[in-house]
Amino acid sequence: EEEEEPAISKSTMAYAERLANLSVDEEGVCKVVLDRIYALTVHPSNHELVICAGDKNGRLGMWNVDQQSKGDEDGVVLYHPHASVVNVLEWCQNNPTRLYTTSYDNSVRCLDVAKGTFDFVAGAVADEDDWLQCSV
Repeated sequence: EEEEEPAISKSTMAYAERLANLSVDEEGVCKVVLDRIYALTVHPSNHELVICAGDKNGRLGMWNVDQQSKGDEDGVVLYHPHASVVNVLEWCQNNPTRLYTTSYDNSVRCLDVAKGTFDFVAGAVADEDDWLQCSV
């Protein structure tokens, strides 16, 4: 008689147990943008943890989690590059200092993190039924 394999593998169960033991405390929480988050990305850096969030009113917040633990600053920089929902955030694969953003305002913008400035990349004539879905 053949022995049945369990529905969930041992490695999956071990992973689930580790996840169940995770917790968040006050030090690991930060208000990155003012309103509801519609887009989220993590910088591909190996030495710093930088999280970016786009909200429903066109704001982009960048949180350097490592900087928060170094002093009084919360490590958050807030921008307002769009007039409507920021729906996609994508780091440039060839240049990790550039972050592309798209918005329901029918525009694509690119943040140069080193300069702290946005460039207008592309846009469309605004129409209530149209919005950009992807920046790739």
